[in-house]
Order: sequence, then C-alpha cells, then structure tokens
Amino acid sequence: MVTINSTVGIEALIYGKKVITIGDAFYNIDGLVNHADSEVELASLVNCLDEWVVNEELRRSFLGYLENVYSIPGLWTKPNLKHFNKLEERLVEIREDGFL
Repeated sequence: MVTINSTVGIEALIYGKKVITIGDAFYNIDGLVNHADSEVELASLVNCLDEWVVNEELRRSFLGYLENVYSIPGLWTKPNLKHFNKLEERLVEIREDGFL
C-alpha cells in the first residue's frame, strides 16, 4: 500500500499489509513501513516488495501504543464517561510533563 501520510496506512498496518509512505507520516518508522523520498526510491521499494519483511513485533507494539496510549476512546461527537476520563488523564500527564 502506498500513501502520502494518510491514516489509511495505519489501516493497512492493522491488516498486516506492507506500507510505503511518500510523505511525512508520523508512522515513518524503520521496520514498520518503508519511506520513499523520490520516484526512484519508490520504484526500488516496489520492485523489492517480495524481499521486504515487516518487523511483526514492532507492528504489534506500534498498534498497541496507538490503541492503549495515543488514542482517546470513543467518538468526539458523542463522548461518554470513558472518553472524558481518558481525556482528563492525558491532560494531567501533559501538565505533569510540563507541556501545559
């Protein structure tokens, strides 16, 4: 799957697909995805897809981080108590780290 920096790349990782980014994605992590800065690099990566093995432990760890640490559960359009509790927890962490 080739993407600029879309969350579709995250969805592809969830399904165990190989991802090549051509933009500044926050998940440009060696071993997780491959990144191309030029057409030549992109062509080279596509030609080597069969040889490329995704680091499965890194993939699981990254997706676990997104689910358990990074994401706020629920829908922002219909927040529930779990959503507000996690949001409050995140804001307290940010304040304690000196970012607020």
